[in-house]
Amino acid sequence: MASLGAWTRTLAACAVVLAACAPAAEEAAEEANAPVIRVVGSSTVLPMTTIVVEQYRQQRGEEAPEFDLVESGTRAGFEEFCADRAEIAEASRPILTREMIACFRAGVRYVEIPVAFDGISVIVHPSNSLQSVTISQL
Repeated sequence: MASLGAWTRTLAACAVVLAACAPAAEEAAEEANAPVIRVVGSSTVLPMTTIVVEQYRQQRGEEAPEFDLVESGTRAGFEEFCADRAEIAEASRPILTREMIACFRAGVRYVEIPVAFDGISVIVHPSNSLQSVTISQL
């Protein structure tokens, strides 16, 4: 499990991303009279984003825009984002070349910002006699 310091840094990075995206999304929303920032994508990133959005709302108060958090999976999130139907795409992997092309063709400009990395921990109870395990066994 990530340390509290790592979580804090990750949440801070997410907050920076939201803060950077919010002004443009707010301007677009004001024009459409619907102040909503649509965030789509990875189900593994959604819990972290939910926390960041709540902290952002607390900091901004009534000035905070509304957020529509949609758990759609990374691929579907990129499809929505590259079709210009979302302001933020969450992903559990880097954007693929075909997704970059889709964004380019639709005139969607983006900045890819890694905010966290996945990891796997193998934990064995002390009473278990297991001494080692190979990658293929995992």
